[in-house]
Amino acid sequence: MKKLEVLSCLIVVFCLLTGFSKEHNLEKQSQFSGFFQSLKGNWKGCAVKTPVGPRPYDIHFRYDEEGYLSGVADPGPVSDHHWAYQTEDGVLRLRFLSTFRGNEVPTWLSAVAKKGSTLTFRSEKVRKLKVEVTIIDTTQNIDIYLYDEPHVSIRLTRASNKDDSRSVCENSA
Repeated sequence: MKKLEVLSCLIVVFCLLTGFSKEHNLEKQSQFSGFFQSLKGNWKGCAVKTPVGPRPYDIHFRYDEEGYLSGVADPGPVSDHHWAYQTEDGVLRLRFLSTFRGNEVPTWLSAVAKKGSTLTFRSEKVRKLKVEVTIIDTTQNIDIYLYDEPHVSIRLTRASNKDDSRSVCENSA
């Protein structure tokens, strides 16, 4: 009889925790609800700080067949950068893939903080990596940190969907 009582208590606790978790996730999801709308569309600009110097960084975010809001930037001859955002279990997630040196394995990051207009993403597997995305009106800043040191800074402005010219950055090859 004791086993049945313990099992019943565990089921009740599980139900309570699951109910709380869903409510908490809905709060998180609503916290990021404007993010997709503000990100969608055409952006032009430059990766102003990179290990190889400034690079053009134009990107168009649209919904793909998997339901991600995704875009691909072509910063130069050695790689493409694939950005894809989605909510999963009420948490905003970022799938980032750089094809540098033939890489085909994306890095998954989760939004862990929101301060003003800035979302901070971290990876559980790549703890040295942090990505901050700030969108204010027609400006988007993306800052990537390795070991909490600035690694890449990207500065974008909203562009017309009809503008298909490539951005030119000072001192880019």
